[in-house]
Amino acid sequence: MELKLKLSGRFGALNKDNRKSIRESLLLDLKSDGVTVIDSDILNLDKLPKCTSTGISISHTDEIGGYVIGSGVQAVGFDIESTDRVTDKVVQRIAAADENYPAPDFYWGAKESAYKLLSSIGVAPAVISDVKILKWEEDGASAAEFEFAGGKGRVWREEGFTLAVAWS
Repeated sequence: MELKLKLSGRFGALNKDNRKSIRESLLLDLKSDGVTVIDSDILNLDKLPKCTSTGISISHTDEIGGYVIGSGVQAVGFDIESTDRVTDKVVQRIAAADENYPAPDFYWGAKESAYKLLSSIGVAPAVISDVKILKWEEDGASAAEFEFAGGKGRVWREEGFTLAVAWS
């Protein structure tokens, strides 16, 4: 399994043509990795990008955005959020009463990345709150690993952002 993460300020939602920039960069990276892909499957902004042989997932905030390319995995899901945006109050919208989590931003990132992964393979529940994070293993104060039905992932904080990647 290999996961490749690319982040850039030019991919942030406040930048004009950020979505087009993300897709063009993603296409170039896939091709440079030797992945056979149909250009329109990546560049068409009216559809989610797809690649049959490699997992891909995109996320962005106002300031920054990026994508993950996963080889040797069935699928990937990626989320990036401004760390201070995700509070306990925000998390309560998607939390089940029996779920525990190390920090609100970790929980949000884990749920989002897992949901994106499950959606990409057509098995996501109807609502994100139905994705259950089954296990947490903290790796210090700024990172944790998690498991969910269908895969596992990692969430971490970096320079004011919380990033999460899920894979299966």
